Amino acid sequence: MTPEEIWENKWKDILTDPDGSINLEKLKLELADFEALIGRMAHLTYEITDGLLSYPTYTVEAILDAKERVEARDMEIHKRIDREEGICSFCEREFNDKRRSR
Repeated sequence: MTPEEIWENKWKDILTDPDGSINLEKLKLELADFEALIGRMAHLTYEITDGLLSYPTYTVEAILDAKERVEARDMEIHKRIDREEGICSFCEREFNDKRRSR
């Protein structure tokens, strides 16, 4: 949608008075809500990506890609610790890893 279509279809009725003028108080409320949303999105992006990304303007694809990289990194860390301790951190099953004895 174009900015004009978005204005006409979404914001015009919310932000204007019956005479067509922009209602500044309504605009301030919407901008405050928008600011809060942007802040929450930045925080969520930071948390999901374990700090790799933090800006709210990343694409969903970029955020999910970073999340997958974090999960893969964490899995490798768990595997290394499991090999060192000889026990699965997920199911607590003991195992013998021939690589440990090297």
